[in-house]
Amino acid sequence: MDAKAIIYHPQFADQVKELEITRYPLSIKEIDFLKSYPKEDLNLDILDKDTAEILLTSGTTGRPEGVMLSHQAVYQVAMMMSYEMQFKYGDRILQIMPLSHSAPLNLTLMGSVFSGATSYYPFLWRSNCLFIGIKNSRVQKL
Repeated sequence: MDAKAIIYHPQFADQVKELEITRYPLSIKEIDFLKSYPKEDLNLDILDKDTAEILLTSGTTGRPEGVMLSHQAVYQVAMMMSYEMQFKYGDRILQIMPLSHSAPLNLTLMGSVFSGATSYYPFLWRSNCLFIGIKNSRVQKL
């Protein structure tokens, strides 16, 4: 596993206790704070051209820099991926790349969200665990 730490809900303590990484359980205070956010529409004035995310490039062709993607760009690439990969509601899609990269974040994850599919993230990256996880989670698309 490449992760250095995990933030988890206390109800999952048994599942993460074997991990050899730093573990940060959410406190009841933090959970209550998250639950305090309204569940209804916030009526925010967000435009298609507004920045949705800022990704840091690796600097392959120069210095690393932040790249701003608009809501429209994220939406369009998610729609394209959903269409091209024929994602549909109820599909279970394996996510094998970290979400710190643009492709798995904006193509696979957002394409899944756009189509109503479920994204599956393996708990452990060892091949035997990965195959068991794929079988148990009924992944349909890789």
